[in-house]
Amino acid sequence: MPTQPFTLNVESNPTSDDTQGYFKVTLRSGGADSPRSIQLRQKGDGKWLLWEQYLMADIRLPKSKDPWM
Repeated sequence: MPTQPFTLNVESNPTSDDTQGYFKVTLRSGGADSPRSIQLRQKGDGKWLLWEQYLMADIRLPKSKDPWM
């Protein structure tokens, strides 16, 4: 279980803003072996909204539910 307050580690790279109006970042999670990508899209009013996410793919089972552990 995560502890509160929740902390997000967000990483960008030199190509995160290659496409105008879009911004791609990665998030690290204890439930995944590699960082997960999310892409934001900017609306005409300047607000950024979630556009694409790959957060839920291949999430590991908790050790207590993994039959191989």
